[in-house]
Parts: sequence; structure tokens; C-alpha cells
Amino acid sequence: MFFFFVAWPFEVSSKDLCGGQRIEIEMSPYWEPFFYVNSPDIPDGRVRFLFDSAANYNAIDITSIPTQKTKLAGSISIESNPMLFGEKPSFSISKIYSKEGSKAVNGVLGMSNFIDKSVEMDFYSGEESLYISASSCSEKITQDSKMMPISQKSFYGRSEATPSSKAYSDLNLPVAFIMAGGVFAPALIDTGYRNDPGGSMYIKVNKKLYDLMKQSGISVIDEEKLPNYDCKGNLYYLSTFHLSVDELEIVDEKKRVIRSYPSSKIKFVAAEENTCSKFGELSKPMALLDSSFVGSWGRVVVDGLAQTVWIKSDR
Repeated sequence: MFFFFVAWPFEVSSKDLCGGQRIEIEMSPYWEPFFYVNSPDIPDGRVRFLFDSAANYNAIDITSIPTQKTKLAGSISIESNPMLFGEKPSFSISKIYSKEGSKAVNGVLGMSNFIDKSVEMDFYSGEESLYISASSCSEKITQDSKMMPISQKSFYGRSEATPSSKAYSDLNLPVAFIMAGGVFAPALIDTGYRNDPGGSMYIKVNKKLYDLMKQSGISVIDEEKLPNYDCKGNLYYLSTFHLSVDELEIVDEKKRVIRSYPSSKIKFVAAEENTCSKFGELSKPMALLDSSFVGSWGRVVVDGLAQTVWIKSDR
């Protein structure tokens, strides 16, 4: 896949923690962050990228490329930005499915470009931005007593430092941890997944975690089924449920509480297997936090160089 680039200037804000290149973002009603990159090959001249913190791939929507010549050549011209796309950018060209009634998604940018960088996500109203730095941010963050660290060993970071745990290291994606009724599990931080623009916050669980919840003695109460589409556009339905516990806690790897939520605000989704995703078939328990959690934190820093995620505490 070949891509052609031109220069893109950047700016730095004094409001951030980490410094680096500032990328202005817009938030969808689903709390998903989008940014725009200019391209002469897109009808309105801009590629609308979803920044997806639970994706380990980059993609361009094939229907966004208007000319047959461009499709056959497998190339698209977009603005150069090595901090975002790397020195040798690589995108798959495939169909990207957007939520009904929402703006089209022209591209997806995942985390594979950032394992050797730090990424600060600021979702405060009126200041929505990403800050991307080639330097570790962890030493700077310690100045903010509300930012709490979560170790990413076995989960996320630069390739030469990533441990060999087969259950998680193939994903190489940032996580927090959840606790509910004594059940403890890692949870992917996903800015690209949201079922409901209002109301409940959603946590997807794989089969191993679903079984663990049932075996723990927690009452699992089934609710409605949600329509969803796999990567090939096939419709399937996700089962939802809630737990008979008082609250759900976001914790670090040592089970220290960072944030807590009343269980009445949380809906769990049982992930299906064989839907083009490795998540449902992981051999160890795992959850996935939808984008409303990141929105509620206001700020999160993913530091691949230090193998640490920092989340703003409500303690």
C-alpha cells in the first residue's frame, strides 16, 4: 500500500501535561474522538479519522476513494504527519461501517503507531485534543496528584519491551482494570466503541470473563439484545446483562481504586466469538470499556515508552 504526503504544521498548547504535537479533535455524540487530515482524493478534501485506542491497525474506507484508478492503484494522497502516521505509513483499504445516522468514517487510526510515543487524550469540553510526543510523559505527570498510573506490562508498549504473555501481547493495546463483586480483570480502553449516545455506560466482556462472573456467585441478570455488525457487514446480536453488585471500580494492577461507578449506570455486553475480532476468543478473562468511560475521565495518557497508562482519579 502506497501513500503520498505533504507537510502539516503543528502547534503546542500550554494546557496539556505532556507537550508534543497537538491534534484538534471533535467528539461524536458517542464520545468517540475524530480528527481530519486533508486529501485531494476525498470528495470534500478531508479524511475523517476515528482515533481508536482499542485498534491495532490503520485503515481507509474504500468507499471514500472515489476514482476507480485510485482504487486499482491502491494509493491515496493525504497530508504528511510522521507523529501520527509514522515515517512509512501503512493503511489497509477496506469497508468501514459507520453507525446509522452518524457522519461517515473515512479512516481508522489505531495504536500501533504509538507504542514508542506518549499520547495524551484531553476530552474536556471546549479543549478536546490529542497531544502526541516522542518522549515519555510519565515523569511530567507525577506533578499532577490526580493522575494515577496503571502498569501496561504484558499488555502495551514498544515491541522490544513487550512481555511474551500470549493471551494479551498479540493485542498490544492499552488497558485499565475493573473490579466488580470481587471479580478482577484487565479491560481494554476503547475510544472507538459506544452503543448508546446517552444513558448507560457499556463494558464488553469475553467468554472467559463472562464465565468467571457466573462462577463467582454474582447474580447475572440478562437484558435486551443489541444489533451489531462484524467487519464484513454481517448483522449479529449481542446479549446484554447487569450484575447485582453495588458498584463497579476502575483499578490499577494492584487493585487500588482509581474511579468508581454505581452499577445502575453500567450495562455489560457478552462478546460473541468468530466476529472478526480476537477479543471474544482470548484465552484469559478480559473486558472492554466503551468510550463513555474515557469521556468521564476527562484526561488519559497512554505512555508506550514507559509502558504506563495514566487516568485521572475521582478519589
